[in-house]
Amino acid sequence: MKNITTLLIMVALTTQIALGATPTEKDSRYVAQVIGKDVYIRSGNGMNFYRCGKISEPTPVVVVAEKNGWSMIEPPKGSFSWISMRYVDKDPSDPSIGIVKGDNVRVWTGSPYVPPLHSQSMQVKLNTGDRVKFVTTDGSRDEGGYYCIEPPKNAYLWINSSYLKKLGPLSMFTPSKDETQNTKLISIADKKATATATVATETPTKTDSPKIVVAAPEKKAEAKVTTPLSEETTSIAKIAELTKLINEELKKPLLSQNFDKIKTELKKIIDNKKAGKASRFAQFRMAEVKRYETAKLAALEAAKQDEELNNRIKKIQINLEKTLVNMPKVSDYTVEGYLFTSSVYSGKTSQTRYLIKNDAGRIIAYATPVGSLENKNLSNLLGKKVGITGTQCADPLTPLVLVKFDKISVIK
Repeated sequence: MKNITTLLIMVALTTQIALGATPTEKDSRYVAQVIGKDVYIRSGNGMNFYRCGKISEPTPVVVVAEKNGWSMIEPPKGSFSWISMRYVDKDPSDPSIGIVKGDNVRVWTGSPYVPPLHSQSMQVKLNTGDRVKFVTTDGSRDEGGYYCIEPPKNAYLWINSSYLKKLGPLSMFTPSKDETQNTKLISIADKKATATATVATETPTKTDSPKIVVAAPEKKAEAKVTTPLSEETTSIAKIAELTKLINEELKKPLLSQNFDKIKTELKKIIDNKKAGKASRFAQFRMAEVKRYETAKLAALEAAKQDEELNNRIKKIQINLEKTLVNMPKVSDYTVEGYLFTSSVYSGKTSQTRYLIKNDAGRIIAYATPVGSLENKNLSNLLGKKVGITGTQCADPLTPLVLVKFDKISVIK
């Protein structure tokens, strides 16, 4: 009897030492078994926190605390975290180890579904000299300026408590080497669910080292558990779809673009209080769409003004032509008056435009030589009263008539 008592004391001490606790410490942690298939592990205690992987029964997990129907657990095998490369130096003697080079450096919860730049669930803060272990030494898992590391001490994940069945306090469990190899949690990296539990009750013999093995509860029939996506996740996916639609609209001609349906969907996300950070993304896209619409309105206004201007010019030309047709002929010349050079030129730079003034010195018409007179020097006629014969036409540059003349005579 005395030998049995001594053996039990040795077993208890061995268990406590294996757990890193002193005999007087109270450890509230306990072991629970997952009772669902493909149950999501999350970065926080709620559906609004992003997913970090899946886990299936009968995998055991270590529960550290509970809050609002959620259990905080030690990260299962395959879990990972993110830390900024700016605050970590690689250990020259061991490329798998990083050394923190700043205080209050944040470690973010890793997820295969969320890039590190968008990860917003902080796990712990590390200080100068703290050491972290890289998931890979070749940098293949690093991303966007962040190292992919194994979760450091005091970094935890969360699971809905309704998918757990409590087995007992952690002090009851001392996994053997074989048990450690066979009891493997779901790997977040490859997302494969494999888990085994040892079901046995052993009686130590003289040649066996003392250990405690607790029988796992009877395995229930697997039931597929579907966890709905959070409002934030579905909203972010919706924004990605709307962004594609925006880009499609931008490929169209400016005046053919229409963003009304896109704005309606963006407003739904903005007004959704459960959309989380997706609401901010939607606000950014909404502001972007409004800038595109402003550019479209400016183009429409410019096109409208151009159309109005062209209509006015056409009306002026029509009215002028009518006036010229109805103008009575007062002499054998198309226009009579004093000839002067004008500072207004036609499309041909070498072609001079003249102006005709009446006896009062008022300009009554413009004139341009054509035909045989186009290149003839008429400077000897400047300041003299002349009569010119030619074709009258409207000129959009002036309300006065323009005469293209091929005959000119001095009137005495």
